[in-house]
Amino acid sequence: MTRFRNDVLYAPADGAGGGGNGEEARLIAANAAFYAAFTSMDMAAMEAVWSRTEQIAVIHPGWGRLMGRDAVMQAWANMFDAGGVPAYLQIVDAAAIINAGAAFVICTEDLGAATLIATNIFVAEDGEWRLVHHQSGPTQAPLPTGRLN
Repeated sequence: MTRFRNDVLYAPADGAGGGGNGEEARLIAANAAFYAAFTSMDMAAMEAVWSRTEQIAVIHPGWGRLMGRDAVMQAWANMFDAGGVPAYLQIVDAAAIINAGAAFVICTEDLGAATLIATNIFVAEDGEWRLVHHQSGPTQAPLPTGRLN
């Protein structure tokens, strides 16, 4: 488990990034870099994790869609300026899926008082995984891992 500023914890799910192949670990690390930029309100780091060559979009909980780099980056800047970052955020149950040229991570955002589920879509760009889409919204608390009967 990795601790970020603002008491953010990042714990990959079993098999996702911990003991998986090297590319899965790189994808989970890119996902962690996104959340580190978010919780530290580091605009330069936030800009660095997003694609510069592909179209990008974001849907924050309760917001409409934002499309295009200018709109997405302005929304992050506004959120950071307003201090709209949770004091506690733990990323759990992160699952990485890699396809040809694109990948995504589905993870649970535990805010303490609320639980959100997020999908973060990445593309391979300049040898790195870069975000092209982030969407987060309310969900129930995570179910136990493993098969349910």
